[in-house]
Amino acid sequence: MGLFEKHAPRPMARTLRVLARLLGYPDADLRAHLPELRAALHTEQAVSAQRLAELDALIGTLARRDALDVEADYVQLFDSGRRTALHLGEIAHLVNTIFAALDQRQSRYASVMVALLDLAGVPAQAVQVPAEEPLDDSWSEPAAFDGCTSAGQGRSDHTQPVHIVRRGPSAQPGATA
Repeated sequence: MGLFEKHAPRPMARTLRVLARLLGYPDADLRAHLPELRAALHTEQAVSAQRLAELDALIGTLARRDALDVEADYVQLFDSGRRTALHLGEIAHLVNTIFAALDQRQSRYASVMVALLDLAGVPAQAVQVPAEEPLDDSWSEPAAFDGCTSAGQGRSDHTQPVHIVRRGPSAQPGATA
């Protein structure tokens, strides 16, 4: 049984671009191209019928509503909230960073990252990747009790001062001050 016998891969390059464009700022240029974006989704049919209906509803909303209202909603939703903030540039940079790290290691997995960037219409760029310390060093643990001291986590070979706390006369029943 082959990998794609159950689910043949669907062409989706245009769909990915349409989705990326729909996540962009809904300026006049985007609104002018909504019919083309809708047509591309329907032609390629890379998403389910339910998802296509949901995308049609979004496109319809963007087309029908007042431009200022659509833009204000976008800013409120994507530029003002941390949970829904769209930092697609950061995502592309992250994929580029992973690509660069894999490419530095001469890994063939770098081709997967480049393919993702290609499908998104973003050119792969060289990104400076800092050298990693060896995994053994970063994951090493101290010997048992080597990092435990009476003052918390530290090194047992470093001296630590001892603090003596004197207590005043203890309160005893019937004693007066």
